[in-house]
Amino acid sequence: MEENINSSNKEKMHKSKTKPAIGWFLLGTAILFIGVALLVHIFSPKIDSLITADGMLSYVISCISSAATVGLAYVAYRQTERANSMAEMMTEQSNLIARQANELTEKSDKTAQKANELSRQANALSERVTLLEESRYKMEVRPFVLVTNWEVKTGRPDGDNIISYQMADCDANDTVSIVLELTNTTQCFETVQYKEAETASENDKTPTKWGLSVVNRNSISIGIPSGESRKVCFYANKKFFAKTEGHDIDIQFILINRFGDRFNESMKLCVMRLNWERGDCMIFPQNYKVQEYAKDHKTLLE
Repeated sequence: MEENINSSNKEKMHKSKTKPAIGWFLLGTAILFIGVALLVHIFSPKIDSLITADGMLSYVISCISSAATVGLAYVAYRQTERANSMAEMMTEQSNLIARQANELTEKSDKTAQKANELSRQANALSERVTLLEESRYKMEVRPFVLVTNWEVKTGRPDGDNIISYQMADCDANDTVSIVLELTNTTQCFETVQYKEAETASENDKTPTKWGLSVVNRNSISIGIPSGESRKVCFYANKKFFAKTEGHDIDIQFILINRFGDRFNESMKLCVMRLNWERGDCMIFPQNYKVQEYAKDHKTLLE
């Protein structure tokens, strides 16, 4: 805006300077011709001249014509200067417009960059919301139990918060038990039921299967409220558990959430030490995995 004002002021100053210059030129030319005419009138009677009146008239006309030509040339020169000045002003204005257009382009680029940054932030926020929704789904829908304690005992323990599974035939004098404490770490009630287990052998080719020798024992399950624990007991004779020490136990449970959806949870129990007489054991649970339990009870879906 200030540059446009300065340009218009320059143009007005140029016009105001050009008009007086042309006026002074024309006035000087008129004075010059008047002075020449006076000199001719004063000195012409005293000087003999061979110039006739027609010659003098032709000479004066030639002078006037020459003066007019010079005046026209001067006017044309001034007009050319004015045209050049206007062309320079137009060039400056076009450059100014170009600079303003570049500034607007830079501002639009910055605005586009800000818009892209906001879009990236929105996408990141959307991803975080998605992760939170997935976490909430896992906490509210997908059940999970954690082995928080373990022990070995002679005989078979009883109680309201314990469920026992018999792995093999045994009598009262040769019964030993492995007791696992399962804790519901989710926010909803869930039902836990033993499915199957096996003890890996030394060559890992013929593992020892854990079965249920008691009829209908596989239908027994136990409910665990959110944040609480229940115990699961596996009992058999000492010969059945003879190869358990120093090996891994792969065990699976069927979990049912509050909507009746079934899931399969598998884990590995690394048994480092077992001593039935002293009730001493060292077990390390690891490799937890929860999968959706398929309708055919054969295929597990992630």
